[in-house]
Amino acid sequence: RRVLGWALVAIALAVGVAYLIRTPLFGLSAVRVDGTEAVAHAEVLQASKVRLGEPYLGLDLNAIQARVAALPRVAAVRVTRDYPSTLRITVTERPPVASVSAGGLYWLVAADGTVLDAAAGRPPDLPYVASVPLPDGVRPGSRLPPGNELANALTALGGMAPQLKRQVTGVDARTLDSLEFTLKDGTRVLYGLAVDQPAKDAAVLLVRRTLKREGREAQRIDVRNPSTPTVQATPANNNE
Repeated sequence: RRVLGWALVAIALAVGVAYLIRTPLFGLSAVRVDGTEAVAHAEVLQASKVRLGEPYLGLDLNAIQARVAALPRVAAVRVTRDYPSTLRITVTERPPVASVSAGGLYWLVAADGTVLDAAAGRPPDLPYVASVPLPDGVRPGSRLPPGNELANALTALGGMAPQLKRQVTGVDARTLDSLEFTLKDGTRVLYGLAVDQPAKDAAVLLVRRTLKREGREAQRIDVRNPSTPTVQATPANNNE
């Protein structure tokens, strides 16, 4: 009887606690969103589908994470409880690396081929990929097919050294091996496949620094074989 009595007490306590944690007394009081710049705070909250006051301990963190991760600009997300009653959603954004035109719009695309957004005008702060067709029905959240010229260009931009990527204004991606970038000063960089990128980027930066010390400007730098880059440049002081 004593054992049975304690068992009944334990069951009653468990039922009582289970009931209490589902009441407003243990409800969600706040949601904190961190790491967002391009993604609106309200967009993350809407995607999470959480409501203030709902049972805090009953929140399905995995489901919330999956819903927020479905946003086109979200590359990764972490959802945690910040006790006693706050939910923290930490977002890592997927940045655009280029713009591509189709259907009268300029589509902002990430390195992994995710279409992030559309703009009526050409974004001045992003490299523009010319003469590359996009599939029909493209919209934010679409994933462009891999293994083609555009995918190679996007991968190259995504993995490029920041000090070089900041100089890129235009992209010619007619074939995989002829991928070429145009820099702000007009220099053309024949890049080819998006492989050996640290070596290729270092070669471009070294050539440009060397020519600058000599009073020359690069016209075209071919780093498809980064160990032996070839260079077309202006003569020193334009007098030779």
